[in-house]
Amino acid sequence: MIAACPFPANHGSAGTIREMAETLANRGHEMHIVTYPLRQEGIQVQKGVKVHRIMPSWQKGKITVGPNKTKLLFDPIMVEKTCELVLKEKIDLLHAQNYEGAIIGFLAKLVTRRPLLYCAVNTMADELPSYNFIRPKALAIALARGLDYMVPRMTDFIIVNSKELFLYYLDRGIPERRMTILPPGVHVEDFSAGEGERIRRQYNLNDKPLVIFTGVLDNFQRLDYLFLAMQRVVKAVPEARLLVMGNLAKDTASFEQMVEEMGIASHVIFLFDQPFKELPHYLAAADVTVLPRPDTPGFPLKLLNYMSAGKPTVTFRSSAKGIFHLYNGIIVPDHDTEAFGDGIISLLRDPKLRHRLGTNARKDVTSLYGWDILAEAIEQVYETMLHTRRGPRLVHPMEMELRQQMGLPIAFASSWGTIPLLSRTGANTTGEDPPYPVPGESARTLPSNKIA
Repeated sequence: MIAACPFPANHGSAGTIREMAETLANRGHEMHIVTYPLRQEGIQVQKGVKVHRIMPSWQKGKITVGPNKTKLLFDPIMVEKTCELVLKEKIDLLHAQNYEGAIIGFLAKLVTRRPLLYCAVNTMADELPSYNFIRPKALAIALARGLDYMVPRMTDFIIVNSKELFLYYLDRGIPERRMTILPPGVHVEDFSAGEGERIRRQYNLNDKPLVIFTGVLDNFQRLDYLFLAMQRVVKAVPEARLLVMGNLAKDTASFEQMVEEMGIASHVIFLFDQPFKELPHYLAAADVTVLPRPDTPGFPLKLLNYMSAGKPTVTFRSSAKGIFHLYNGIIVPDHDTEAFGDGIISLLRDPKLRHRLGTNARKDVTSLYGWDILAEAIEQVYETMLHTRRGPRLVHPMEMELRQQMGLPIAFASSWGTIPLLSRTGANTTGEDPPYPVPGESARTLPSNKIA
């Protein structure tokens, strides 16, 4: 696997790469990860996964996400290291995550002639201009559009993590037969024993209603929208508190100044760079979880953590991957901060609704987003790319539904589980749970492969 990022680290891509590689290694594949020298302290990678750094590892310096000058130094060395590893270890297939990984993988592919699988989790048009790394902004937008067109064409097969990304690439001429939809996974059991009462005592919260946001603090996360919504919340529920558990924050002072100017500083608790092992405890303390980012083509990983903790989520419509209105969360129109605040208020005022939505969220994530079943689907993609597999392969219910709606071929596919049997335009108000077949363990018949 090609991880063009600090690794391991407590953010979406690095966390996904680690958990995916560990699960595939446990299923018998020889997993190698080529990555930067940077890593975040306190996160271990299991012994079955071999990590190859382009230079000796170090922990000093602030871990950040997004483009920076250091990557311009690291990425050419990543190409050389990947080629060297492929030839030395006789790697069968290259598996790249994110845009830089795909470009590195493409250059390594030209040298080694190995097939390249690309895991697409975002678009450059959505994120690159927001980092303010390339100026003027018009140049960043033009470059982002070019990357969105070119990078998918460099690969042999693409795993996209949402229906929106599938349609985005389809509109840009990528054939549907070269893509499949597989969302990210989560170890649901990690969130089963959170000590929420301890967290409440630690911050003197007692029985105060608690809203929690977790994640990387970058501009595209739109914390400003969340703070605007909280202005509305504290007027209706004066005891409410917001806990922002931020990771890899570049400018913490600006957020603190923002809530001060909005008059809600006494209602907001900031925590920066907490270890991942503490996340289940904080989520266990929450009454409501929130995702204030609109216009999201990929699958926000924090949603899986929220759902695993059995918490209802308030989110904007375009970020609502796996969320169904009044079934396992509350969905509001994009950019409508008043509706966002009203969604939080409705949940804080209705414990029975919170419990029902949270229970359904936990049920959904267990059925559809566990790493074992997702890893089986990934390894079947491996075998298809290496021409050692024939016949049907596992396809996620999200893809099955989309293919049926669009009239795309589905004869080759088999599926596990079901998505919620709800209207896509109205809310589920019956309180009845749809059937969810939990995927059973299947005997592994696929040969092991060497993956980098």
